[in-house]
Amino acid sequence: MFNNYNRNSDNAMTLPNNISRICEWPLSGRLCVADAAKILGFGEHDIPILVSEGMLKPLGKPVPNSPKYFAACEIRELAENTEWLNRATQVVYDYWKGKNTRKTASSSKKNTTVAEISCAE
Repeated sequence: MFNNYNRNSDNAMTLPNNISRICEWPLSGRLCVADAAKILGFGEHDIPILVSEGMLKPLGKPVPNSPKYFAACEIRELAENTEWLNRATQVVYDYWKGKNTRKTASSSKKNTTVAEISCAE
């Protein structure tokens, strides 16, 4: 279960080297989408989903097509919050599941329509 964790000389668990390096970054006050995604462990394409579902709040009041920035301290807290990560992961799963279901239903509807036209001729 904890394969990704290391143990120090006191047998206490520590973060893997690559994660601890992320936490040691000299972070600026605000992060762009790419940096926030990397720290949270999500893809850049998942960040707009989390924003639209209210799981992440960008700084200021950006218009829909403007770059979004996030508070570094807030992103860091969320990255360590297991409950939030579980909810955010489920939101992303549900979004893609719904999108794929709509896509599959749409393509099967088109195939049915084509088959009906072919049979009518």
